[in-house]
Amino acid sequence: MRSYQRVKEQFFSYFQGQSPGQERVFTAAEIWDLSQKSGLSHESVREAVVQWASERMITLGSWDNSLWRVRAWQEWSDVNQMFFNSQDGNCVRARLLLAGEEYLQSIARTKIGFLTPSA
Repeated sequence: MRSYQRVKEQFFSYFQGQSPGQERVFTAAEIWDLSQKSGLSHESVREAVVQWASERMITLGSWDNSLWRVRAWQEWSDVNQMFFNSQDGNCVRARLLLAGEEYLQSIARTKIGFLTPSA
């Protein structure tokens, strides 16, 4: 399995068992762990997470005290500021969107032996 695919499966597996729409907080340590397990650089993992947000698989953001809300990834002038935002404990917040839920279901089916035409 390619490193990119491995990190994608690992990232989305964090959402297994969560209620639809439930926010998942990813710590800097979890992002680092994804990097170590996949063999991708920390920067590449962050880039991949932002890519999945741009593909509307997840929402992505970090708390901003000046706005009193989660600021979406597109609102940051530099997405690295979002990942290293001390106002949110260097965490990012994500929610599954429909495409992400479908991807999560597809990897679950594949792991238990059901193959689909899109898998």
